[in-house]
Amino acid sequence: MRNIISILGVILVFWGCSNGSSAEKHNDVTDTSITATDAKYYIDNEVYIGSEICYDTKDAVIQPVADSMSAQTKAKWAAAIFRYFSVTELNGGEYKCKARTGGELRMSEKVFKMLDDNLRELNKWTKEMKENNMPEPEVTPISKEYLETMYEFKE
Repeated sequence: MRNIISILGVILVFWGCSNGSSAEKHNDVTDTSITATDAKYYIDNEVYIGSEICYDTKDAVIQPVADSMSAQTKAKWAAAIFRYFSVTELNGGEYKCKARTGGELRMSEKVFKMLDDNLRELNKWTKEMKENNMPEPEVTPISKEYLETMYEFKE
């Protein structure tokens, strides 16, 4: 399971949020007084996660995007991933998120769409591995223990 989630994380780091998306229904500005770098703060206090954490991979050609993120941005991503996977289940060998909008998870639509697109890519990759008779990755339900590792995400 950790391998699949790790792959999802790699996809997130290299893909970035798409530019030119439609206007979002929520204000993308989070409380600027928040300086905590611990994802637990964002999770426990249900802090809204805006699209300011999105990045454009065109700007990060030399180094991995995650290397140039602040600790606060990394913590917000960890919180967003935690929220998203908290409502994701394994159904018929495929991961499905029960949330339909970012608002349901206290995040911008841009962040939600990025996570959702990456989950679809993960499911597609898993299916292709199976169809091509390649070693199938371990596909297991997302456990409470795995989700709790998000609390440990610090720089």
